[in-house]
Amino acid sequence: MAQSEPASVTMLRRLPPRSIAAVTPRVVTMAGEYDVTTISSLSARFSAAIALDGADLVVDLSRVSFLDGATTSVIVRAAGFLGEHGRSLLVRDPSPCARRLLGICELDRLIEIEVAGPASAASLALVPSSAAPLELTAERTLLASAEG
Repeated sequence: MAQSEPASVTMLRRLPPRSIAAVTPRVVTMAGEYDVTTISSLSARFSAAIALDGADLVVDLSRVSFLDGATTSVIVRAAGFLGEHGRSLLVRDPSPCARRLLGICELDRLIEIEVAGPASAASLALVPSSAAPLELTAERTLLASAEG
């Protein structure tokens, strides 16, 4: 008589549904000009914002006067990383030059882009390296300046 093996049971931990109210997105506000010379500091600022908690990321491009393909690659990599970890990245209100480059690169196929939306996400202020490296404010806004 063959002995039957006990049925294996796989325990899955069900994660609670995500709620905007539970984890308010981080906002990274980019201002100024961004090119290949600024991507290392921008990458560091994105990494800091992503590492703070499990929040989604909103990248506000309304104050960008110039950006290049190297800069968009930082945004795409951040979106990919967040997506792999069940989080998302939203590009909010891109300036005309940013909108043009995002369109040329067809990034709207990879990244959610919101034009002229409300600024209701909570934030944490990340200021240029010439000032304090990380400054907490009531607003949780992350400011990434092109100066570093």
